[in-house]
Amino acid sequence: MKNFIFIVFFLFSLSFQSYGQEQTLYFSQGLFQLDDEATIQSIENQIKNDQLVSVVRLDRPTKRFFILAKEEINTTNLTNWFGTVASTLHCMQFGKYGVDALKPYPFVDCND
Repeated sequence: MKNFIFIVFFLFSLSFQSYGQEQTLYFSQGLFQLDDEATIQSIENQIKNDQLVSVVRLDRPTKRFFILAKEEINTTNLTNWFGTVASTLHCMQFGKYGVDALKPYPFVDCND
């Protein structure tokens, strides 16, 4: 009986430890100006293959991109992911997911 109580207590304490260790995620969103479906699909697949990326969405109708990653995202990351078409990116926003507010679509007051 002591062993059973110890095991239950041990498992209960492990659940609290893992609950308190939520991973911080970072986001980037913005707009792209591409029409070629093959290029868009290739870029989306390349970003999905990055081990640090949790979610990637390149929305064709709205030309919006959204990326969620395990490390902070910056313009260098986007340039590497989008390659030669990175110059089509605009209205970019970066932040800590769950902390910084996501700008709602359609983006207004873009300065880039």
